[in-house]
Amino acid sequence: NGIRTIAEAERACIALTSVLDGQARAGWIEAVEAPARADAERTLRRFDSYAYRHRSRDIMRTPPVFVESDVSVHAALARLTQERISAVYVGPAAASGVKAADAGIVTERDLLRAIARCGAAALDLPVGQIMSRPLAAVPADAFVYRAISRMNRLRTRHLGVVDESGSV
Repeated sequence: NGIRTIAEAERACIALTSVLDGQARAGWIEAVEAPARADAERTLRRFDSYAYRHRSRDIMRTPPVFVESDVSVHAALARLTQERISAVYVGPAAASGVKAADAGIVTERDLLRAIARCGAAALDLPVGQIMSRPLAAVPADAFVYRAISRMNRLRTRHLGVVDESGSV
């Protein structure tokens, strides 16, 4: 606007103030300007919306990996390594239709804690003695943010995903 000095800025402000005062006396109101679409898109780009767009069924590992409760810690570790996973469900070997309430879970951390507590003898323990039960789970159609929130609340790193009938 050609303003170069403080005096010019003060004159421009006084002129603007008188115009605004005149509009206010006339009953005009200043329209609230909505943020530009580009500003909104730039703001939204900073957020990762993945957890709000995807369902738990989209990210779960299928089929679920089960071991029986009498399997040794050593065998469970071998299975984790073989499958390249960090947890196994504990339940019947025929894993179809196992309800989350009847299942357990053993994670790498559970196995490491058992070894730290019992030493080498822990490798011969059955996983049924160290598993977490009941299995914390979310429905398959729940958004990922719900699963993340549940894991945060329960202070866990693994959840089961269940179908409409409650089966893992």
